[in-house]
Amino acid sequence: MASDANPPPQMEASMLQQVVPQQESISQGRAGALQNVESTISELSGIFTHLATMVAQQGLMTTWMSH
Repeated sequence: MASDANPPPQMEASMLQQVVPQQESISQGRAGALQNVESTISELSGIFTHLATMVAQQGLMTTWMSH
């Protein structure tokens, strides 16, 4: 009876043929999402670097104007 619980090898192969492409599609989607996250983090880094430069320049201007 235990052998009745296992699907025949042909059915297993058919199931794998359906599951593997789905898993590949999911993996590709996740890889794309991770690339978007990486790109956004890089863009934010540039924005904050630019902002830090602007704040430093503004501080120098304030110091210069007060003297």
